[in-house]
Amino acid sequence: MAGSNLKGEIGYKHEKELASFAQLNATRDTLSNLQTSQNYFANAEYQILPSIYLKAGFLRNEWLYDGKDREISNQIQNIGEFSVQYRNLSRTMIGFRAVITDGQYPKRDTPSIDSGDNGFFRTSYNVDGEWKYSDKLRIGGSVGYLQQDYEHGNKFQKGFSDAVARLDVNWIPSEKTTLAFSAWREVDQAFTLNATFVLSTGASVTLAWLPTAKIRVEMPLSFENQSYLGDPPTTPSPVPRLGSRSDDVLNLGLNVIYSPWINTELALKFEHENRDSSEQGSSYDAETVGINAKVEF
Repeated sequence: MAGSNLKGEIGYKHEKELASFAQLNATRDTLSNLQTSQNYFANAEYQILPSIYLKAGFLRNEWLYDGKDREISNQIQNIGEFSVQYRNLSRTMIGFRAVITDGQYPKRDTPSIDSGDNGFFRTSYNVDGEWKYSDKLRIGGSVGYLQQDYEHGNKFQKGFSDAVARLDVNWIPSEKTTLAFSAWREVDQAFTLNATFVLSTGASVTLAWLPTAKIRVEMPLSFENQSYLGDPPTTPSPVPRLGSRSDDVLNLGLNVIYSPWINTELALKFEHENRDSSEQGSSYDAETVGINAKVEF
């Protein structure tokens, strides 16, 4: 009986790539930015009642840089997650989710007001929901509260706490078109030389067209404000504050995706990015062209 009600997964992912220079200042051209990322994960779900599910999981993320000039951005996160969900036959879901994150910067062994944070502890509590109005319209999202505390012991650098939220709407107006809309206020890790994490507030819309069964054309558009949190203040202040850097980022893209076989994708992607930053030397316009291949087993 337990076997039929219990399911889960365990896995590992390893990637090595040139990381984005977006979060770096004017010294970006002189930095080695080759990043190795490793992800270890395990999770399980148990159905205790016909419509009640318990879920628990563990995730370890590692981001490591090859160059000594970027080692200060090495980061390790251990994340524990627990949730309880109600799901009915119409695929409506509502649940409560708690997430605990322990983050460490192992190369910041001697923290000071100049070297920034060497670790943080983050907790968040969220109410999640999803409503499948029809086969063509699905609405999902979450609302929660997040608290982050620093571990470097600087009495002038206060923790951060605020509301977080996300909304996702997926609509299929016709057999050949789809429309996806998202809006968010979320916290994520930062890869600057000082800041710990980024508070991102934004929205995106992606229009997709399927001219054939094997070809998909996507046109994503997004706007986001990124406020960098955890930067050491230049002068001590007892007042909690957001980071000294704030960026407005506009992205416009065009993706052509070809699926010659099941679980196989070849993609040609173009993106234009405009970043307007309050930090000198961090505003720019950029065009990116990429070719991706993906095979799932």
